[in-house]
Amino acid sequence: MVATYIYPEVYLPPVIPMFTPLRSRILIYTFTVILLATSVFSALSLQAYSWDISVTPRVVDNGVLSNSMESIQELIDSLPNNGTLILKPGIYTEKIWINHSLTLMGEEKGKVIFKVDEANVSMIRVRSDYVSLINITIDGSFHNLSWYEQSHPVTGIEIVGNRSVSYDNIYISHCNLTGIFKGIKIDEASNVSLINNTFYNCLQSISYNCDFLEVERGFGLKVKRNKFVIDLNEQHSGFMDIFIHGNKMSIINNTHISRVGVRGNGVFIRGGRVENASIVGNTVLGNGDIIIDGAANVTISGNYIQNVMKIIMRTLPFTISKTRLIMSNTIINCDRILAYVVDRNYIVNVSSILSCDVLNNVILGFSYIDSYGRVLNNTMVNGGYVIGDVIGRNHFSNCEGPINGIVVYRNSIVNCTKGIVVRAHFITIPIEPRIIKDNIMIGSGIHVNITYCPGKEAIGNVSIINNTVDGKPVVVWNFTDNLEITGTMNFSQVILLGCNNFKIHGIKISREVTYPIIQVGLGEGGEIYGCDFGGGDPAIKLEKTREVAIYGNRIRGGRSGIILRDSSGIEVYGNIFEVGNGSFYDSGG
Repeated sequence: MVATYIYPEVYLPPVIPMFTPLRSRILIYTFTVILLATSVFSALSLQAYSWDISVTPRVVDNGVLSNSMESIQELIDSLPNNGTLILKPGIYTEKIWINHSLTLMGEEKGKVIFKVDEANVSMIRVRSDYVSLINITIDGSFHNLSWYEQSHPVTGIEIVGNRSVSYDNIYISHCNLTGIFKGIKIDEASNVSLINNTFYNCLQSISYNCDFLEVERGFGLKVKRNKFVIDLNEQHSGFMDIFIHGNKMSIINNTHISRVGVRGNGVFIRGGRVENASIVGNTVLGNGDIIIDGAANVTISGNYIQNVMKIIMRTLPFTISKTRLIMSNTIINCDRILAYVVDRNYIVNVSSILSCDVLNNVILGFSYIDSYGRVLNNTMVNGGYVIGDVIGRNHFSNCEGPINGIVVYRNSIVNCTKGIVVRAHFITIPIEPRIIKDNIMIGSGIHVNITYCPGKEAIGNVSIINNTVDGKPVVVWNFTDNLEITGTMNFSQVILLGCNNFKIHGIKISREVTYPIIQVGLGEGGEIYGCDFGGGDPAIKLEKTREVAIYGNRIRGGRSGIILRDSSGIEVYGNIFEVGNGSFYDSGG
């Protein structure tokens, strides 16, 4: 009933398959006693599976395969349901079909080798539920054709489901697949476990495609503790460890190692429609992108990822509100990260992060972060600019700084070249507020950009409240006329929005700074005179302002002196410029 055979030798005691229920196990034990008793008294029970050395060997290499039966296929076909066939060490070339429940096992890992000797083949094909493959090696490195040519594909193990027929409970463990176009190809199967296998120089190691199968019980695919290695002297592109398309999948504690010279040629995981999946605890070293084009309820967490080009989880329109989470990973040297939420990661040297929410990360070295939601509680060092609707409670150091959408609050900003950029020119009707509040800046300041601002009504909705630069407050007035600001006042920056008939004079700031010391926007009528600036970026900035006189000032430092944008009627005279990069700039307004 479930007797176990060793090929080419005989082994009588049955091995109970992992999926056998308790009632069946009792029957198996009963059958074992009967089988052992029968084998003592009847030589006929041995004769059918005896090793006949007089038969001409079918394959001679490291091992000799010969039997009174013609092939391994015949032995497989002769096994009862839930039987086990154990193969002795050797090199095999036979292509086999498994059409009923059984276990096919190599006696020793790595020593039972199915050798690929022709193109356009699948070495082991499965068309049944409850099939286990253990300790099998499939080696295509002997193949004289280019294994990576899609015109001559070789597949190691294929689960042959389709839209009409699906299979369940497939277990593949401790198998080695080398130099093959597709290592394991699975179509329309559920409760598939791939555990402790090794894939070496396979163009596509695992392909799991369940387009027509909705997994109702258990899981779709589990890929656990496998090792994927790409190790070629020449450079190739298009390597892919795992392709997934389906529902209820977990990819856990696997290792990807790529020694191909050019970064960015390989993929660890590529996904089509992927729902309810976890990618957890994997180690990815080089050329191992993660790209999922239709992700819904997918989590990438606890992984160590180094030297890859992309970690991307896109979505389809009907899944736009579902979770796509990159969480608690260590990511080093990555070009692009894209997901709905990026949370609690340690990231070093990334070009860009595009996400709705960027939360609780440590990010060391980046070009830009673009969020259409929240950027909260991050530490960001040595980077570019950060865009977000709500940017709060972050620490920025040696970056360009945050560019706000709606709110920038309670951040610490140290030595950032742009400081906080207030994009008032993106204000739309109906007017959304722009709130810059309770930020602490050191060596950085606030830049207000109103070049494309629709008018005074919009700029009136900008609130810059309780911010400090180098321990001194940023002084801001909105729509206040007839102001007089003098050197006796304690401030780091002066920002006037919609103010008319102002006077600013006698201000002395001895050191060079990286932000505008005086900014005036949408004002009319005013004077700036008798000031001594160690240098700003620029020292004086006017936007959409009319009829202002700038005279008798001393402007030093290595940056710009005066910048005028979309302004008219501005008089600049009698000033002393000691500025390295140009003393005066007029945008032509």
